[in-house]
Amino acid sequence: GRGPLAGGPRPAVAAQEKKLGPLFIKFANPVEIQQIFNTLNNEIGGESINVMRVMIQSEDWEKVKNFARLYDTFLRKDVLVPLAGRLGEKQPQAEAIADEVLKTFMAIDKAAKRQSRGKALELCDKIEDLVKEYVALKPGGGLDVRRLEADKLGLKD
Repeated sequence: GRGPLAGGPRPAVAAQEKKLGPLFIKFANPVEIQQIFNTLNNEIGGESINVMRVMIQSEDWEKVKNFARLYDTFLRKDVLVPLAGRLGEKQPQAEAIADEVLKTFMAIDKAAKRQSRGKALELCDKIEDLVKEYVALKPGGGLDVRRLEADKLGLKD
């Protein structure tokens, strides 16, 4: 089975509609960066991951492999990697998470080849956990506020 995913959503297309992608991210202003993080946050328990779970549950392994490849491009290559470049001191952390996402999608591909439903579903959970970790790096998150307070008070962490 080559070709587009029969009846599945087209995450890459959805991303285009939201203007997401390396070029948009490169030139995004701080408000747009916040919006990109909000969009990322919607991936947790969102349509794409749930479609992948359904494909795994129904053991449609060819679709699982194709979708994992597509989803890796849409999520990691088009968003997580370029966004890491905009995160200043958090860039190494963000890049490390993006690398884990790649390894996890590769592991999903391997699980699909072995037709291991349990393992593949476990790895879907891992993708969500990694996205959560990444979203926690959002600029202006709680930790930054605390650090600013500490700086004002002359405290070191």
